[in-house]
Amino acid sequence: MIDGYLTKYVPYAGDTIWDRYIEVFDIDGLPMIPLVKLNGEEIEIDDYDYIGCTYNDTIHFLTAKEYELTVDHYYGRAHAKIWMPGEFEMIGPDSSYILKRDSVLLVTWQKSDEARWYWFSIYLEYEYEDTSGEWDDYEFYHDTIVYDTFVQYARNNFFPDYVKMVIEGEAEAGAWAMDGPNRWVPGTKGNIRGKGFGYFSASYQPRELDFYVGAPPKIPKLKNSSKVWQHLRKKIKQFHYNP
Repeated sequence: MIDGYLTKYVPYAGDTIWDRYIEVFDIDGLPMIPLVKLNGEEIEIDDYDYIGCTYNDTIHFLTAKEYELTVDHYYGRAHAKIWMPGEFEMIGPDSSYILKRDSVLLVTWQKSDEARWYWFSIYLEYEYEDTSGEWDDYEFYHDTIVYDTFVQYARNNFFPDYVKMVIEGEAEAGAWAMDGPNRWVPGTKGNIRGKGFGYFSASYQPRELDFYVGAPPKIPKLKNSSKVWQHLRKKIKQFHYNP
């Protein structure tokens, strides 16, 4: 089994996270240490045990470019090709936007060259007064797969019936441009060919959008927190073997 990805993430201006991650494993054991290359360049082993190896580094790579993965192991060679999606930016809403209970939320972004699909996610938290007069906190997280450059949420999508009044809050939304198989959809086939099977994908994520819920908070907590990044990274890692 082979599983891996290329990721470039820009959490805020002046900072970029690069990640090249490949894992090769066999529950019956690996008779030899696999040789892993990306466009002919060898990727060094990061960790291993008798049934699996991980290859991981943070070397910079180009976007809007095709990459070929090759894995030479005891039984032969496995391979896959993907495109690293091009850079793009989130468009709206802007940072001054305030989401109200009766608002229709429209989140938009630029098209990413070579992207086959987008993984969108949104996180918000706010303080509210309920119908009995008590104050409490509410959190909402949602992610979805889209093939366009926008997501729209209907009125009251984020506000349960027991919320009488929203005091203040914040929200964060972001989209990942993706290429490669969508392993989170049942029935999706892998793209590893030759002597092996598995998944190899690539993603680019620009800086997320930040905006307000109800009213701007007195003490902001979400700015540059990368909540949506953390949620999606956790979801991605659920699929990985870790020696």
